[in-house]
Amino acid sequence: MFEIFTQLEQSAPTYNALVLTLSGLAGVLLGIFLWLGGSLFARTSTAVVCFLLVAGIGVFFVESLASVGIGLMASVVAMVFKRLSTALLVSVLVAFMVFLAACQYTDVSAQATKDKAFMEPSFSLAKEGTELSVLETYEDLKLVVAEISRASRRIGKTLEMKYQVVVGITGFFVFLIGCVLQGLANATSCATSGTLLIWGGMLLMLLPKGVLPLTGLIRQADTSVVVMCAMIAVGTLEQLLFCSRPKGKDKDKKAPSGKKG
Repeated sequence: MFEIFTQLEQSAPTYNALVLTLSGLAGVLLGIFLWLGGSLFARTSTAVVCFLLVAGIGVFFVESLASVGIGLMASVVAMVFKRLSTALLVSVLVAFMVFLAACQYTDVSAQATKDKAFMEPSFSLAKEGTELSVLETYEDLKLVVAEISRASRRIGKTLEMKYQVVVGITGFFVFLIGCVLQGLANATSCATSGTLLIWGGMLLMLLPKGVLPLTGLIRQADTSVVVMCAMIAVGTLEQLLFCSRPKGKDKDKKAPSGKKG
């Protein structure tokens, strides 16, 4: 995985800087909104995050229009079945954070020596001194994301059974809690997705500058996970305290209008 990110950093200066910068800026702005106040518009926030999650991942594996269509269907389902969708979303996000934390305690070097392809990226990098177009940048990033996905699955298989159980049990119980405590689920899902978008957006904006942000992030992975968890905790607490709406507020407003006549 480290070699994939290293080669991505080496090829990033040849990518279309506008694509990375605008995508990163959009991610940061949306992330800040979700992190600070996404639960004020919980239904819409859940639909947007589901769309980004499904369409954003699908665009690298299927045609662009198909991924957008699948993302729209996922967002519609999320708005109709808000309680279950929010619980599922927060369970996936929290389980992902637990997976990142568990990776810090897993040594993949032994597996890498057995499987040479484990740490050797198969995507073709752009040649130095060239500048890729928007379409070429998109196609090259598709190969990078596909390689990261393959490496992540391999890393997941190398996790000790106890860590796999922890990730699975965490996701299951978070799903149950999310079904019961909707306010907490809304705040946590918004804070978690906002934190991930902020970090991902900043990394995208830094990549064209040639400052090697991924290398520094991986070398300080344990600290990074702690900071991300702290941001999630702060965002969740802030939204629970300042962004919660009284349950009967809307009903009280509608009651007088229903008595007219």
